[in-house]
Amino acid sequence: MVKGYRGLLLAGVVLCAAQSVVWGDCLTDTPLLTSAASQVLDRNSTAPVTITISARDLPAGCTATPEQISFATPFGLPSAGVAGLTFEPPLSFKGPLAGVKVTLTPSMIPSGTYNVVYTVKDAVNNTTSVTLPLVVASAPLYAATPSLDPVSDVVVFLGQRLSFAVGLSDPDGDLNITDQNTLAIDGLPVSSTKTYAKLTASRFEVLVTLAPSPFATLERGTYRVNITGRKIHGGYVTAQMRIIVQ
Repeated sequence: MVKGYRGLLLAGVVLCAAQSVVWGDCLTDTPLLTSAASQVLDRNSTAPVTITISARDLPAGCTATPEQISFATPFGLPSAGVAGLTFEPPLSFKGPLAGVKVTLTPSMIPSGTYNVVYTVKDAVNNTTSVTLPLVVASAPLYAATPSLDPVSDVVVFLGQRLSFAVGLSDPDGDLNITDQNTLAIDGLPVSSTKTYAKLTASRFEVLVTLAPSPFATLERGTYRVNITGRKIHGGYVTAQMRIIVQ
């Protein structure tokens, strides 16, 4: 196990996108990440490992053109051990959903931390980027990648009360039940509340309640919400969603 790889993981994560606030139209909206996570690989393993990063760009009411998105070639991958790179859809086609799959052979990668940049853009060059650490170590502990439950956009009207759940799971049982930032939800409307419904070492669940006042006209708009889950020993996963207050 590489000493200090927890700090290397957290220090290397950078998410480049607006934190909250309101888009005027589709031309200024940027793609949302639906699944992106750091990885810890065992250099003693010869079994291929596939990393998948996915995104979407489907704001309500947009025309087809801005919704066409695609990933660029990831930057910062190891110079050895990359067994495959697949784009979905292929680079010659674009659609409202996109992904990139990187297949790696851990035993062929020198030990260390690689900060890999993934960038997705739409047809009018609005971009979202995320920098995710790839740690390669001999017999690392707590190597499993945490996962977030799938999230989708939510629409709520002034005067309405609406709740939805956000969940984080970790096969290693390495979640910190004393730290609410283990599952962070940022960029919510000001009238939102969060209730921690389940806190265990392997599962976090948060209930988010939206209750904008009938008179809170200034709260109307589209909010970009960043959701992040963190393990004690550094594993990290992120996703994004929109909340539309009408």
